[in-house]
Amino acid sequence: MLMLIIVLAVIWGHSCMPPDMSGKESSWVMNIIRPVLGALIGDDNVTMLLVRKLGHFTEYLILGIVIFINVSVRQDECCISSRKHTDAGRLRMRLFCMSVLFAFPAAFLDETIQIFSGRGPAIADVWIDLAGAAAGAGIACLIHMVRRRSGQIQGG
Repeated sequence: MLMLIIVLAVIWGHSCMPPDMSGKESSWVMNIIRPVLGALIGDDNVTMLLVRKLGHFTEYLILGIVIFINVSVRQDECCISSRKHTDAGRLRMRLFCMSVLFAFPAAFLDETIQIFSGRGPAIADVWIDLAGAAAGAGIACLIHMVRRRSGQIQGG
């Protein structure tokens, strides 16, 4: 739960930044990732807009992983204590959907915060955020499945 609070604080902290400070941070990140990204997609295609959208995606990818871990731990505790047995695939799908669903209010609030920091909110950013959360939850879901199949986690 602490990790979830930290990730949300970082995400919303970025949204509270005034436009000039956010722009400086994005420029700094762009200088770091430009060599790698430029080699993949061409230097001319590495724009500030792309870097900012990748930032949204990446923040929410991490959030999706953290949410999935939190909901799966809660589910494991619930199932172990009540000794319920359920189809593991359906359970993972439910955990995945819950993770993305829980990311939506965070993304919505993220864009709302930007109104008050002098930056423009964008519905497209909410969709990018949710795509990142889905990717993160998907990664965590795959790891969860592999760990269960290899016997590292007991239960469903």
